[in-house]
Amino acid sequence: MKQAIVLARENFEKTIPVVSNFNKGIERLNKLINTVTVGTETTNQSFSNNTITEFIKKESTEKSTKESVFNFNFTDLNKNSIDYLIKSKEIFVEIATQSSKKYIKLVEDNELQNYIHKTTLIFSSVDDAIFAKEIIIQLIKIANDNTKPLVYSSFNDSFKSLTNNIINVDVEDNKSFEQVLELGEINDDNLLKFTSTYSTEKSSKESIYEFNLSDLNSENINLETKGKKVFVKLNTNYGEKIIKVYLEGEIKNYESTLTIHANTVENARSIRDLFKLLVENKK
Repeated sequence: MKQAIVLARENFEKTIPVVSNFNKGIERLNKLINTVTVGTETTNQSFSNNTITEFIKKESTEKSTKESVFNFNFTDLNKNSIDYLIKSKEIFVEIATQSSKKYIKLVEDNELQNYIHKTTLIFSSVDDAIFAKEIIIQLIKIANDNTKPLVYSSFNDSFKSLTNNIINVDVEDNKSFEQVLELGEINDDNLLKFTSTYSTEKSSKESIYEFNLSDLNSENINLETKGKKVFVKLNTNYGEKIIKVYLEGEIKNYESTLTIHANTVENARSIRDLFKLLVENKK
């Protein structure tokens, strides 16, 4: 009996698809999740063919339809937490980010929701769920293998890329941040000046921060989300309050942290990685 079980398991494992490249993996995954009907509800699901993917889930009944759009990077997923689950009549695979970081953007029926750390794929059978689990694990590995770290060429090139990524950001209805990063002095590539203007329908407030690149802790430059916002938080070495702050032209208390807002997680990732690169090359 035990030998029969072992043999059956070995035969089943031989049928698990091996993903040779990312595009083919996505194609196979989409075939498994395309249209799933459970009771009176039909779910249509699909992934875009990119490492930075868009996963669309449309759930329909006779009375209503709900569309959810999830944007995330496969490199942010935790391959060790992926598993298939059975709950009542539903069979699904749950995917989640590493350390439960809320890096998944969610838009429901065209309305932006808070960033989340996990989502689910619905399946018609346990076999499909098992196959999909294995495909997703392989896709995560391929995505990580294909992701190359930034390479430092020169201060000017890296700084230009950084300033191009620091853009104006709409955070809520009629509320925005206008942001500019520049050199604090023409001949000093260590001293930086960051200007952030927060605007609403009724007013605006300008904050200016002056700091040295060499004073930042490259190990404590973080990509974070809160609610519907995504941003990068810079921290000084040893938490020293040495960032000079001006609010509406008046000097305020020195700070140890600085926040730069971003449009997307990928925009924030670029800002974080470029800051790290510049700081590390100041050592």
